[in-house]
Amino acid sequence: MATETTKVWSDYDNAKNYKSGENIYNITRRNERYYAGDQWRGVKRGDLNTLTFNFIEQLVDVKVSTLMSNPLTITRKADDIDAEDSKPAQLAKAMGLMDKKNWERLKTDTLNEEMLLKCALSGLGGTYWYWDNTIKTGNDFVSAGDFKADTVDAIDVYVANPNGECIQKQDWVILAMRMTVMQAKKMAKEDGVSEDNIMLIKGDEDTTYEGYDKTENEQDSDKETSNQVTVLLKFMKKDGKVLFTKATKDVEFKKDIDTGLTRYPIAIMNWKKRQKFIYGTAEPTYLIQNQQSANKLASIRDLSAQLMGMPKIAYNRNSIANVSNRAGGTYGIDVPAGTPVSGMIQYLQPTSTGVDFDKSIDTNINLSKQLKGINDNVVGASRPENTSAIIAQQRAAGVPLESIKRRLWQYIEDVALIWQDFYENKYDMTRKLVDDDGNEIEFIGTEAKDVYLKTKVDVGESLQITEETTLNQIDQWLQNGFITFPQYLKLFPKNLVPGTNDLMEEVKGQAEGQQSQEFIQALPQEIQQVILSQPNAEQLIQELQTMSPEQQAAAIQQLA
Repeated sequence: MATETTKVWSDYDNAKNYKSGENIYNITRRNERYYAGDQWRGVKRGDLNTLTFNFIEQLVDVKVSTLMSNPLTITRKADDIDAEDSKPAQLAKAMGLMDKKNWERLKTDTLNEEMLLKCALSGLGGTYWYWDNTIKTGNDFVSAGDFKADTVDAIDVYVANPNGECIQKQDWVILAMRMTVMQAKKMAKEDGVSEDNIMLIKGDEDTTYEGYDKTENEQDSDKETSNQVTVLLKFMKKDGKVLFTKATKDVEFKKDIDTGLTRYPIAIMNWKKRQKFIYGTAEPTYLIQNQQSANKLASIRDLSAQLMGMPKIAYNRNSIANVSNRAGGTYGIDVPAGTPVSGMIQYLQPTSTGVDFDKSIDTNINLSKQLKGINDNVVGASRPENTSAIIAQQRAAGVPLESIKRRLWQYIEDVALIWQDFYENKYDMTRKLVDDDGNEIEFIGTEAKDVYLKTKVDVGESLQITEETTLNQIDQWLQNGFITFPQYLKLFPKNLVPGTNDLMEEVKGQAEGQQSQEFIQALPQEIQQVILSQPNAEQLIQELQTMSPEQQAAAIQQLA
Protein backbone atom coordinates (compact mmCIF):
# COMPACT_ATOMS: atom_id res chain seq x y z
CA MET A 1 0.00 0.00 0.00
CA ALA A 2 1.11 3.56 -0.62
CA THR A 3 1.90 5.76 2.36
CA GLU A 4 3.25 9.27 2.81
CA THR A 5 6.49 7.82 4.14
CA THR A 6 6.78 4.15 4.98
CA LYS A 7 7.63 3.16 8.57
CA VAL A 8 10.69 1.34 7.28
CA TRP A 9 11.94 4.60 5.76
CA SER A 10 11.46 6.46 9.06
CA ASP A 11 13.69 3.93 10.84
CA TYR A 12 16.17 4.16 7.97
CA ASP A 13 16.27 7.98 8.25
CA ASN A 14 17.04 7.76 11.98
CA ALA A 15 19.83 5.25 11.35
CA LYS A 16 21.24 7.42 8.52
CA ASN A 17 21.34 10.43 10.83
CA TYR A 18 23.32 8.42 13.38
CA LYS A 19 25.82 7.27 10.74
CA SER A 20 26.17 10.81 9.43
CA GLY A 21 26.93 11.98 12.96
CA GLU A 22 29.70 9.36 13.14
CA ASN A 23 30.92 10.50 9.69
CA ILE A 24 30.79 6.91 8.43
CA TYR A 25 29.83 7.82 4.85
CA ASN A 26 32.67 10.34 4.36
CA ILE A 27 35.24 8.14 6.09
CA THR A 28 34.34 5.13 3.94
CA ARG A 29 34.34 7.25 0.78
CA ARG A 30 37.80 8.62 1.58
CA ASN A 31 39.21 5.21 2.57
CA GLU A 32 38.14 3.64 -0.71
CA ARG A 33 39.50 6.58 -2.69
CA TYR A 34 42.93 6.33 -1.03
CA TYR A 35 43.01 2.55 -1.46
CA ALA A 36 42.30 3.05 -5.18
CA GLY A 37 45.21 5.53 -5.46
CA ASP A 38 43.23 8.78 -5.76
CA GLN A 39 45.20 10.50 -2.99
CA TRP A 40 45.67 14.14 -4.05
CA ARG A 41 42.07 15.29 -4.24
CA GLY A 42 41.64 18.47 -2.18
CA VAL A 43 45.33 18.52 -1.16
CA LYS A 44 47.25 21.76 -1.82
CA ARG A 45 50.02 20.83 -4.25
CA GLY A 46 51.55 24.09 -5.56
CA ASP A 47 54.22 23.30 -8.18
CA LEU A 48 54.64 19.71 -7.00
CA ASN A 49 54.25 16.69 -9.23
CA THR A 50 51.61 14.51 -7.59
CA LEU A 51 53.66 11.41 -6.79
CA THR A 52 51.80 8.58 -5.05
CA PHE A 53 53.45 5.87 -2.97
CA ASN A 54 50.34 3.88 -2.15
CA PHE A 55 51.32 1.87 0.91
CA ILE A 56 47.67 1.80 2.05
CA GLU A 57 46.79 -0.44 -0.91
CA GLN A 58 49.70 -2.77 -0.16
CA LEU A 59 48.85 -2.89 3.53
CA VAL A 60 45.20 -3.77 2.92
CA ASP A 61 45.93 -6.30 0.15
CA VAL A 62 48.61 -8.09 2.17
CA LYS A 63 46.38 -8.35 5.22
CA VAL A 64 43.42 -9.65 3.22
CA SER A 65 45.65 -12.18 1.43
CA THR A 66 47.18 -13.34 4.70
CA LEU A 67 43.74 -13.79 6.25
CA MET A 68 42.69 -15.83 3.21
CA SER A 69 45.80 -18.05 3.34
CA ASN A 70 44.35 -20.41 5.96
CA PRO A 71 41.78 -22.86 4.51
CA LEU A 72 38.63 -22.93 6.64
CA THR A 73 36.27 -25.89 7.05
CA ILE A 74 32.86 -26.05 8.74
CA THR A 75 32.58 -29.04 11.09
CA ARG A 76 29.32 -30.45 12.49
CA LYS A 77 29.26 -32.85 15.43
CA ALA A 78 26.59 -34.59 17.42
CA ASP A 79 26.63 -34.40 21.19
CA ASP A 80 29.50 -36.35 22.77
CA ILE A 81 27.13 -38.87 24.36
CA ASP A 82 25.47 -39.75 21.04
CA ALA A 83 26.49 -43.08 19.52
CA GLU A 84 28.36 -43.05 16.22
CA ASP A 85 25.45 -44.65 14.37
CA SER A 86 22.77 -42.51 16.07
CA LYS A 87 20.47 -40.24 14.10
CA PRO A 88 22.21 -37.05 15.34
CA ALA A 89 25.60 -38.44 14.29
CA GLN A 90 24.28 -39.41 10.85
CA LEU A 91 22.66 -35.99 10.41
CA ALA A 92 25.92 -34.29 11.46
CA LYS A 93 27.81 -36.28 8.83
CA ALA A 94 25.26 -35.51 6.10
CA MET A 95 25.16 -31.82 7.04
CA GLY A 96 28.96 -31.67 6.92
CA LEU A 97 28.89 -33.08 3.38
CA MET A 98 26.22 -30.53 2.43
CA ASP A 99 28.42 -27.75 3.89
CA LYS A 100 31.31 -28.90 1.71
CA LYS A 101 29.07 -28.98 -1.38
CA ASN A 102 27.62 -25.52 -0.69
CA TRP A 103 31.05 -24.05 0.05
CA GLU A 104 32.07 -24.92 -3.50
CA ARG A 105 28.70 -24.08 -5.09
CA LEU A 106 28.67 -20.59 -3.61
CA LYS A 107 32.38 -19.95 -4.29
CA THR A 108 32.65 -19.08 -0.62
CA ASP A 109 36.41 -18.35 -0.67
CA THR A 110 35.86 -15.67 -3.31
CA LEU A 111 32.88 -14.35 -1.34
CA ASN A 112 35.00 -14.17 1.83
CA GLU A 113 37.78 -12.28 0.05
CA GLU A 114 35.31 -9.71 -1.30
CA MET A 115 33.76 -9.38 2.15
CA LEU A 116 37.17 -8.87 3.81
CA LEU A 117 38.09 -6.06 1.41
CA LYS A 118 34.82 -4.26 2.17
CA CYS A 119 35.41 -4.85 5.86
CA ALA A 120 38.95 -3.40 5.66
CA LEU A 121 37.77 -0.24 3.90
CA SER A 122 34.52 0.45 5.79
CA GLY A 123 35.06 -1.18 9.20
CA LEU A 124 32.22 -3.70 8.80
CA GLY A 125 31.90 -6.50 6.29
CA GLY A 126 29.40 -9.29 5.96
CA THR A 127 27.03 -11.31 3.83
CA TYR A 128 23.28 -11.32 3.33
CA TRP A 129 21.82 -14.80 2.70
CA TYR A 130 18.51 -15.31 0.92
CA TRP A 131 16.46 -18.10 -0.65
CA ASP A 132 16.22 -18.41 -4.43
CA ASN A 133 13.50 -20.74 -5.76
CA THR A 134 14.96 -20.64 -9.27
CA ILE A 135 18.13 -22.55 -8.31
CA LYS A 136 18.05 -26.15 -9.51
CA THR A 137 20.80 -28.73 -9.06
CA GLY A 138 21.29 -32.31 -10.18
CA ASN A 139 20.52 -34.32 -13.31
CA ASP A 140 18.93 -37.68 -12.47
CA PHE A 141 17.92 -36.36 -9.05
CA VAL A 142 16.85 -32.71 -9.15
CA SER A 143 16.72 -30.38 -6.13
CA ALA A 144 14.75 -27.14 -6.50
CA GLY A 145 15.51 -23.97 -4.51
CA ASP A 146 18.58 -23.06 -2.50
CA PHE A 147 20.22 -20.15 -0.70
CA LYS A 148 22.77 -17.68 -2.05
CA ALA A 149 24.49 -14.53 -0.80
CA ASP A 150 25.54 -10.94 -1.48
CA THR A 151 28.31 -9.14 0.36
CA VAL A 152 27.49 -6.06 2.46
CA ASP A 153 29.49 -3.38 4.27
CA ALA A 154 29.03 -0.57 6.80
CA ILE A 155 27.17 1.50 4.19
CA ASP A 156 24.54 -1.18 3.51
CA VAL A 157 23.69 -2.26 7.08
CA TYR A 158 21.54 -0.28 9.54
CA VAL A 159 20.55 -1.47 13.02
CA ALA A 160 18.17 -0.43 15.79
CA ASN A 161 20.96 -0.06 18.35
CA PRO A 162 24.47 0.63 16.99
CA ASN A 163 25.85 0.37 20.53
CA GLY A 164 24.84 -3.30 20.61
CA GLU A 165 27.60 -5.34 18.98
CA CYS A 166 25.63 -8.57 18.29
CA ILE A 167 23.48 -8.36 15.17
CA GLN A 168 21.28 -11.26 16.25
CA LYS A 169 20.17 -9.29 19.35
CA GLN A 170 19.01 -6.24 17.38
CA ASP A 171 15.31 -5.26 17.43
CA TRP A 172 15.55 -4.80 13.68
CA VAL A 173 18.13 -4.77 10.89
CA ILE A 174 17.77 -2.85 7.61
CA LEU A 175 19.65 -3.54 4.39
CA ALA A 176 19.71 -0.71 1.82
CA MET A 177 19.98 -1.65 -1.85
CA ARG A 178 20.33 0.62 -4.86
CA MET A 179 18.72 -0.57 -8.10
CA THR A 180 17.16 0.81 -11.25
CA VAL A 181 13.51 1.84 -11.20
CA MET A 182 12.82 -0.83 -13.82
CA GLN A 183 14.27 -3.52 -11.53
CA ALA A 184 12.31 -2.17 -8.55
CA LYS A 185 9.03 -2.15 -10.50
CA LYS A 186 9.64 -5.70 -11.70
CA MET A 187 10.31 -6.80 -8.13
CA ALA A 188 7.15 -5.03 -6.92
CA LYS A 189 5.06 -6.72 -9.61
CA GLU A 190 6.44 -10.15 -8.62
CA ASP A 191 5.58 -9.34 -5.00
CA GLY A 192 1.95 -8.61 -5.94
CA VAL A 193 1.98 -4.82 -5.60
CA SER A 194 -0.93 -3.12 -7.40
CA GLU A 195 -0.31 -1.23 -10.65
CA ASP A 196 -1.32 2.06 -9.01
CA ASN A 197 1.33 1.66 -6.32
CA ILE A 198 3.92 0.44 -8.81
CA MET A 199 3.49 3.76 -10.64
CA LEU A 200 4.54 5.53 -7.41
CA ILE A 201 8.03 4.00 -7.62
CA LYS A 202 10.21 6.76 -9.04
CA GLY A 203 13.91 7.34 -9.28
CA ASP A 204 15.82 9.73 -7.05
CA GLU A 205 19.23 11.31 -7.11
CA ASP A 206 20.00 10.86 -3.43
CA THR A 207 23.46 9.27 -3.61
CA THR A 208 24.83 10.98 -0.50
CA TYR A 209 24.44 7.83 1.56
CA GLU A 210 26.00 5.43 -0.94
CA GLY A 211 29.41 6.04 0.60
CA TYR A 212 31.63 5.67 -2.47
CA ASP A 213 32.84 8.13 -5.09
CA LYS A 214 31.70 6.10 -8.06
CA THR A 215 28.14 5.75 -6.74
CA GLU A 216 27.75 9.52 -6.68
CA ASN A 217 27.86 9.62 -10.47
CA GLU A 218 24.91 7.50 -11.63
CA GLN A 219 24.14 7.22 -15.31
CA ASP A 220 21.59 9.83 -16.35
CA SER A 221 18.43 8.54 -17.98
CA ASP A 222 14.66 8.71 -17.84
CA LYS A 223 13.77 8.58 -14.13
CA GLU A 224 10.41 6.96 -14.92
CA THR A 225 12.00 3.84 -16.40
CA SER A 226 15.62 3.24 -15.58
CA ASN A 227 17.03 5.72 -13.08
CA GLN A 228 17.98 4.35 -9.68
CA VAL A 229 16.03 4.13 -6.45
CA THR A 230 16.79 2.89 -2.92
CA VAL A 231 14.95 -0.27 -1.81
CA LEU A 232 15.02 -1.32 1.84
CA LEU A 233 14.75 -4.75 3.46
CA LYS A 234 13.85 -4.60 7.14
CA PHE A 235 14.16 -7.74 9.30
CA MET A 236 12.51 -8.16 12.70
CA LYS A 237 12.08 -11.03 15.16
CA LYS A 238 8.71 -11.98 16.59
CA ASP A 239 7.81 -15.14 18.53
CA GLY A 240 11.02 -16.85 17.48
CA LYS A 241 10.47 -16.09 13.78
CA VAL A 242 12.26 -13.67 11.48
CA LEU A 243 9.90 -11.40 9.54
CA PHE A 244 10.80 -8.98 6.78
CA THR A 245 9.31 -5.90 5.11
CA LYS A 246 10.40 -4.61 1.70
CA ALA A 247 9.80 -0.97 0.79
CA THR A 248 10.91 2.18 -0.98
CA LYS A 249 10.30 5.61 0.51
CA ASP A 250 6.71 5.68 -0.76
CA VAL A 251 5.67 2.07 -1.39
CA GLU A 252 5.67 -1.13 0.67
CA PHE A 253 6.19 -4.23 -1.47
CA LYS A 254 5.75 -6.73 1.36
CA LYS A 255 5.03 -6.28 5.05
CA ASP A 256 5.90 -8.57 7.99
CA ILE A 257 6.43 -11.66 5.82
CA ASP A 258 7.64 -14.80 7.61
CA THR A 259 11.04 -15.84 6.23
CA GLY A 260 10.75 -19.28 7.80
CA LEU A 261 14.05 -18.63 9.59
CA THR A 262 14.94 -18.16 13.25
CA ARG A 263 18.12 -16.08 12.78
CA TYR A 264 18.69 -12.86 10.89
CA PRO A 265 20.19 -14.07 7.56
CA ILE A 266 23.05 -11.58 7.91
CA ALA A 267 26.53 -12.37 9.21
CA ILE A 268 28.98 -9.53 9.94
CA MET A 269 32.47 -8.92 11.30
CA ASN A 270 34.47 -5.84 12.27
CA TRP A 271 37.95 -5.15 10.95
CA LYS A 272 38.91 -3.39 14.15
CA LYS A 273 36.56 -3.25 17.10
CA ARG A 274 35.45 -0.16 18.92
CA GLN A 275 33.73 -0.79 22.20
CA LYS A 276 29.93 -0.48 22.01
CA PHE A 277 30.01 0.28 18.29
CA ILE A 278 28.73 -2.29 15.81
CA TYR A 279 30.22 -0.60 12.73
CA GLY A 280 33.88 -0.97 13.81
CA THR A 281 36.89 0.89 12.41
CA ALA A 282 38.48 0.51 8.97
CA GLU A 283 42.17 -0.07 8.22
CA PRO A 284 42.99 3.19 6.33
CA THR A 285 40.98 5.56 8.56
CA TYR A 286 43.88 6.75 10.70
CA LEU A 287 46.59 6.27 8.06
CA ILE A 288 45.40 8.94 5.64
CA GLN A 289 47.63 11.69 7.08
CA ASN A 290 50.64 9.34 7.04
CA GLN A 291 49.94 8.63 3.37
CA GLN A 292 49.55 12.33 2.59
CA SER A 293 52.84 13.13 4.33
CA ALA A 294 54.71 10.41 2.42
CA ASN A 295 53.30 11.61 -0.90
CA LYS A 296 54.12 15.27 -0.21
CA LEU A 297 57.67 14.55 0.96
CA ALA A 298 58.33 12.33 -2.06
CA SER A 299 56.95 15.02 -4.38
CA ILE A 300 59.11 17.71 -2.76
CA ARG A 301 62.18 15.49 -3.15
CA ASP A 302 61.27 14.98 -6.82
CA LEU A 303 60.95 18.76 -7.34
CA SER A 304 64.29 19.30 -5.62
CA ALA A 305 65.96 16.76 -7.93
CA GLN A 306 64.54 18.58 -10.96
CA LEU A 307 65.77 21.95 -9.71
CA MET A 308 69.22 20.57 -8.95
CA GLY A 309 69.47 19.04 -12.42
CA MET A 310 68.11 22.09 -14.28
CA PRO A 311 68.59 25.10 -11.97
CA LYS A 312 67.39 28.60 -12.84
CA ILE A 313 69.72 31.09 -14.61
CA ALA A 314 70.41 34.67 -13.59
CA TYR A 315 71.81 36.93 -16.34
CA ASN A 316 72.59 40.59 -17.19
CA ARG A 317 69.93 41.71 -19.64
CA ASN A 318 72.17 44.61 -20.78
CA SER A 319 74.64 42.08 -22.19
CA ILE A 320 72.55 39.00 -23.08
CA ALA A 321 69.16 38.65 -24.73
CA ASN A 322 66.79 35.73 -25.30
CA VAL A 323 68.31 33.37 -22.72
CA SER A 324 66.71 29.92 -22.38
CA ASN A 325 67.44 26.96 -20.15
CA ARG A 326 67.95 24.53 -23.05
CA ALA A 327 70.58 21.89 -22.27
CA GLY A 328 73.76 22.35 -24.34
CA GLY A 329 72.80 25.79 -25.62
CA THR A 330 75.37 28.59 -26.30
CA TYR A 331 75.14 32.39 -26.17
CA GLY A 332 77.08 35.13 -27.90
CA ILE A 333 77.96 38.05 -25.61
CA ASP A 334 78.91 41.55 -26.79
CA VAL A 335 81.25 42.91 -24.10
CA PRO A 336 84.70 44.55 -24.02
CA ALA A 337 87.62 42.20 -24.13
CA GLY A 338 88.73 40.90 -20.74
CA THR A 339 85.35 41.36 -19.10
CA PRO A 340 84.52 38.25 -16.99
CA VAL A 341 81.39 36.34 -18.11
CA SER A 342 80.67 35.19 -14.55
CA GLY A 343 79.35 38.60 -13.75
CA MET A 344 76.75 38.45 -16.52
CA ILE A 345 75.25 34.89 -16.29
CA GLN A 346 75.26 32.10 -13.69
CA TYR A 347 73.20 29.22 -12.36
CA LEU A 348 71.28 29.68 -9.10
CA GLN A 349 71.81 26.36 -7.33
CA PRO A 350 68.92 25.42 -5.00
CA THR A 351 69.51 23.91 -1.59
CA SER A 352 69.44 20.09 -1.66
CA THR A 353 66.90 18.21 0.47
CA GLY A 354 69.53 16.28 2.41
CA VAL A 355 69.80 12.69 3.64
CA ASP A 356 67.42 13.22 6.56
CA PHE A 357 64.70 14.16 4.10
CA ASP A 358 64.93 10.76 2.38
CA LYS A 359 65.06 8.99 5.73
CA SER A 360 61.89 10.77 6.78
CA ILE A 361 59.99 9.37 3.76
CA ASP A 362 61.23 5.81 4.34
CA THR A 363 60.55 6.02 8.07
CA ASN A 364 57.05 7.34 7.47
CA ILE A 365 56.12 4.49 5.12
CA ASN A 366 57.94 1.66 6.90
CA LEU A 367 56.90 2.62 10.40
CA SER A 368 53.27 3.01 9.31
CA LYS A 369 53.33 -0.53 7.89
CA GLN A 370 55.20 -2.04 10.83
CA LEU A 371 52.84 -0.55 13.40
CA LYS A 372 49.99 -2.07 11.39
CA GLY A 373 51.62 -5.50 11.45
CA ILE A 374 53.08 -5.58 7.92
CA ASN A 375 56.73 -6.63 8.28
CA ASP A 376 59.25 -8.60 6.18
CA ASN A 377 57.80 -11.91 7.38
CA VAL A 378 54.34 -11.01 6.12
CA VAL A 379 55.35 -9.70 2.68
CA GLY A 380 57.92 -12.48 2.15
CA ALA A 381 60.99 -10.24 2.07
CA SER A 382 62.85 -12.29 4.70
CA ARG A 383 64.66 -15.45 3.55
CA PRO A 384 64.42 -18.31 6.06
CA GLU A 385 67.29 -20.82 5.98
CA ASN A 386 65.47 -24.02 6.90
CA THR A 387 62.11 -25.59 7.72
CA SER A 388 62.21 -24.49 11.36
CA ALA A 389 62.86 -20.91 10.24
CA ILE A 390 59.95 -21.09 7.78
CA ILE A 391 57.59 -22.27 10.52
CA ALA A 392 58.88 -19.56 12.87
CA GLN A 393 58.38 -16.97 10.13
CA GLN A 394 54.83 -18.19 9.54
CA ARG A 395 53.98 -17.84 13.21
CA ALA A 396 55.61 -14.41 13.47
CA ALA A 397 53.71 -13.20 10.40
CA GLY A 398 50.39 -14.28 11.83
CA VAL A 399 50.72 -12.66 15.26
CA PRO A 400 49.72 -9.07 14.25
CA LEU A 401 46.58 -10.42 12.55
CA GLU A 402 45.45 -12.83 15.25
CA SER A 403 42.59 -10.68 16.52
CA ILE A 404 41.22 -10.11 12.99
CA LYS A 405 41.60 -13.84 12.27
CA ARG A 406 39.54 -14.73 15.30
CA ARG A 407 36.81 -12.35 14.18
CA LEU A 408 36.91 -13.93 10.71
CA TRP A 409 36.56 -17.42 12.19
CA GLN A 410 33.66 -16.26 14.33
CA TYR A 411 32.07 -14.75 11.21
CA ILE A 412 32.40 -18.11 9.38
CA GLU A 413 30.79 -19.85 12.34
CA ASP A 414 27.91 -17.36 12.19
CA VAL A 415 27.56 -18.13 8.46
CA ALA A 416 27.49 -21.85 9.29
CA LEU A 417 24.64 -21.25 11.75
CA ILE A 418 22.71 -19.33 9.08
CA TRP A 419 23.25 -22.24 6.67
CA GLN A 420 21.95 -24.61 9.34
CA ASP A 421 18.89 -22.38 9.74
CA PHE A 422 18.21 -22.76 6.01
CA TYR A 423 18.77 -26.52 6.19
CA GLU A 424 16.36 -26.98 9.08
CA ASN A 425 13.63 -24.75 7.68
CA LYS A 426 14.02 -24.80 3.88
CA TYR A 427 15.59 -28.15 2.98
CA ASP A 428 12.32 -30.06 3.11
CA MET A 429 13.08 -32.32 0.15
CA THR A 430 15.56 -35.18 -0.18
CA ARG A 431 18.98 -34.18 -1.46
CA LYS A 432 21.56 -36.72 -2.59
CA LEU A 433 25.17 -36.61 -1.38
CA VAL A 434 28.22 -38.85 -1.78
CA ASP A 435 30.71 -39.33 1.07
CA ASP A 436 34.49 -39.77 0.76
CA ASP A 437 34.10 -43.54 0.38
CA GLY A 438 31.68 -43.17 -2.54
CA ASN A 439 28.60 -44.10 -0.51
CA GLU A 440 25.36 -42.33 -1.42
CA ILE A 441 23.71 -40.44 1.45
CA GLU A 442 20.30 -38.81 1.61
CA PHE A 443 19.87 -35.52 3.46
CA ILE A 444 16.59 -33.94 4.51
CA GLY A 445 17.52 -30.83 6.45
CA THR A 446 14.19 -30.42 8.23
CA GLU A 447 14.86 -33.69 10.09
CA ALA A 448 17.62 -31.87 11.99
CA LYS A 449 15.28 -29.18 13.29
CA ASP A 450 14.93 -30.69 16.77
CA VAL A 451 18.40 -32.26 16.94
CA TYR A 452 21.26 -30.64 18.82
CA LEU A 453 24.40 -30.35 16.70
CA LYS A 454 27.64 -28.58 17.54
CA THR A 455 29.16 -26.27 14.93
CA LYS A 456 32.77 -25.10 14.77
CA VAL A 457 35.31 -23.88 12.22
CA ASP A 458 38.51 -25.85 11.58
CA VAL A 459 41.51 -23.80 10.44
CA GLY A 460 44.16 -25.38 8.21
CA GLU A 461 47.83 -24.48 7.79
CA SER A 462 48.64 -21.39 5.75
CA LEU A 463 48.62 -22.16 2.03
CA GLN A 464 51.18 -19.41 1.33
CA ILE A 465 54.15 -21.35 2.70
CA THR A 466 52.83 -24.86 3.32
CA GLU A 467 54.28 -26.07 -0.02
CA GLU A 468 57.69 -24.55 0.69
CA THR A 469 57.70 -26.06 4.18
CA THR A 470 56.67 -29.47 2.83
CA LEU A 471 59.31 -29.41 0.09
CA ASN A 472 62.08 -28.47 2.55
CA GLN A 473 61.07 -31.23 4.93
CA ILE A 474 60.77 -34.07 2.40
CA ASP A 475 64.06 -32.99 0.76
CA GLN A 476 65.80 -33.52 4.10
CA TRP A 477 64.08 -36.89 4.62
CA LEU A 478 65.21 -38.10 1.18
CA GLN A 479 68.80 -36.88 1.70
CA ASN A 480 68.99 -38.56 5.12
CA GLY A 481 67.57 -41.83 3.77
CA PHE A 482 64.41 -41.72 5.86
CA ILE A 483 62.19 -42.20 2.76
CA THR A 484 62.57 -43.76 -0.67
CA PHE A 485 62.26 -41.88 -3.93
CA PRO A 486 58.76 -43.29 -4.65
CA GLN A 487 57.69 -42.15 -1.16
CA TYR A 488 59.25 -38.74 -1.91
CA LEU A 489 57.20 -38.43 -5.09
CA LYS A 490 54.05 -39.39 -3.21
CA LEU A 491 54.62 -36.53 -0.73
CA PHE A 492 55.76 -34.02 -3.38
CA PRO A 493 53.36 -31.02 -3.88
CA LYS A 494 51.60 -32.04 -7.11
CA ASN A 495 50.99 -28.52 -8.47
CA LEU A 496 54.68 -27.51 -8.47
CA VAL A 497 55.82 -29.73 -11.35
CA PRO A 498 53.50 -30.80 -14.20
CA GLY A 499 53.40 -34.56 -14.80
CA THR A 500 54.29 -35.53 -11.22
CA ASN A 501 51.44 -38.06 -11.08
CA ASP A 502 52.58 -39.76 -14.31
CA LEU A 503 56.17 -39.88 -13.08
CA MET A 504 55.02 -41.37 -9.78
CA GLU A 505 53.13 -44.14 -11.59
CA GLU A 506 56.17 -44.88 -13.75
CA VAL A 507 58.51 -45.03 -10.76
CA LYS A 508 55.99 -47.14 -8.88
CA GLY A 509 55.88 -49.62 -11.78
CA GLN A 510 59.69 -49.75 -11.92
CA ALA A 511 59.89 -50.29 -8.16
CA GLU A 512 57.34 -53.09 -8.26
CA GLY A 513 59.22 -54.70 -11.17
CA GLN A 514 62.49 -54.48 -9.23
CA GLN A 515 60.89 -56.03 -6.15
CA SER A 516 59.41 -58.86 -8.24
CA GLN A 517 62.82 -59.52 -9.82
CA GLU A 518 64.52 -59.65 -6.43
CA PHE A 519 61.79 -61.94 -5.06
CA ILE A 520 61.99 -64.50 -7.86
CA GLN A 521 65.80 -64.54 -7.86
CA ALA A 522 65.84 -65.40 -4.15
CA LEU A 523 63.93 -68.66 -4.83
CA PRO A 524 65.58 -71.98 -5.78
CA GLN A 525 66.08 -72.45 -9.55
CA GLU A 526 63.55 -75.28 -9.92
CA ILE A 527 60.83 -73.21 -8.17
CA GLN A 528 61.68 -70.21 -10.41
CA GLN A 529 61.10 -72.37 -13.47
CA VAL A 530 57.73 -73.60 -12.14
CA ILE A 531 56.51 -70.07 -11.45
CA LEU A 532 57.82 -68.53 -14.68
CA SER A 533 56.23 -71.31 -16.74
CA GLN A 534 52.77 -70.25 -15.61
CA PRO A 535 50.68 -68.21 -18.15
CA ASN A 536 49.97 -65.53 -15.52
CA ALA A 537 53.46 -65.51 -14.03
CA GLU A 538 53.65 -61.75 -13.41
CA GLN A 539 50.35 -61.67 -11.49
CA LEU A 540 51.30 -64.83 -9.61
CA ILE A 541 54.58 -63.29 -8.44
CA GLN A 542 52.75 -60.21 -7.13
CA GLU A 543 50.28 -62.42 -5.24
CA LEU A 544 53.07 -64.54 -3.75
CA GLN A 545 54.82 -61.42 -2.44
CA THR A 546 51.78 -60.58 -0.32
CA MET A 547 51.67 -64.06 1.31
CA SER A 548 53.34 -65.37 4.43
CA PRO A 549 56.18 -67.95 3.95
CA GLU A 550 53.81 -70.79 4.84
CA GLN A 551 51.20 -69.59 2.33
CA GLN A 552 53.90 -69.21 -0.35
CA ALA A 553 55.10 -72.78 0.20
CA ALA A 554 51.56 -74.16 -0.03
CA ALA A 555 50.82 -72.22 -3.21
CA ILE A 556 54.08 -73.30 -4.91
CA GLN A 557 53.53 -76.94 -3.91
CA GLN A 558 50.07 -76.80 -5.46
CA LEU A 559 51.60 -75.47 -8.72
CA ALA A 560 54.17 -78.26 -8.78
